[in-house]
Amino acid sequence: LFVIRLNANRKLLRLMDTTELCFRSAFSTTPPLLAYSIAFLIIVSLAFVAPFTLRVFEFVYTHERFLDSWMTDVSFILVPLLTVWNVVPLVYYELCNRIVRSWCRVLARSLRSEHHQRHYTLKFYYELFLRITSVQEAIGDLFNPFIMFSLAWSLVILSLTIYFLTEPSSSLVEPLSAFQFRSEAIREHLNRKVRFTLAWASIQILAAIAYIFTICSTGMQTNEEVY
Repeated sequence: LFVIRLNANRKLLRLMDTTELCFRSAFSTTPPLLAYSIAFLIIVSLAFVAPFTLRVFEFVYTHERFLDSWMTDVSFILVPLLTVWNVVPLVYYELCNRIVRSWCRVLARSLRSEHHQRHYTLKFYYELFLRITSVQEAIGDLFNPFIMFSLAWSLVILSLTIYFLTEPSSSLVEPLSAFQFRSEAIREHLNRKVRFTLAWASIQILAAIAYIFTICSTGMQTNEEVY
C-alpha cells in the first residue's frame, strides 16, 4: 500500500508545504511540528516496546528456547514490527489532521480580528480556505486505504486469536487428564499460556478500539474546524 500510494503521499506533502508557506508568510506562525514529531516518535516507540516486552516475558515464563523454532527466534522482531506497521498510518493520519486544524484556528482568529482592523481581502481568506480543503481531500485520498486496511488487520488478528483459542485442537479447550490435574507444573504452564493469550488478544482489542476512536474523533474535530 505504501508503494502504491507513493504518488498520493508526495502530492499531499507538496500541498501541505505550499499551504504552510502561505500561512507562515501571511501570519508569521507555524504549527508546533517539533512537538508533533516528538509525539509521533514516542507513540511509535511504545508500539514497538509494548509487544516486544510482552514477547520477552512470554518467552521467559513459558520456558521457550532459542533455535528450537525459527518462528520463535524471528517473532522477537517480527511481532513488534507488525504492530508498528499497523500503528504508523493511524498516527500519521492524526498528525496531518492536527496540522490542518492548527491552520483553521489561525484562519479563524485572523477573520475575527478583521472586525477591528482590516488586513486582508475576502478573496485572500477564500483562497486559503480552498488550500485547506485541498489538503483535507488529499489526506482522505491517501489515508482511506491505509486506515481501512489497518483496521481490518486488527480485526483479522483478533478473530484468528479467538479461533485458535476455541478450535478443537487447542490445548486450552481440552479437559485436563488426571496426570495433568495432579501436576502443579503443568497446571501453572497452562495458566501462563492462557494469560499471555489473553494479553495478546487485549492488545488487538485496544488497537481496534484506538482505530475506531481516532478515526471518528479526528474526522469530527477536523470537520468542525474547517466548516
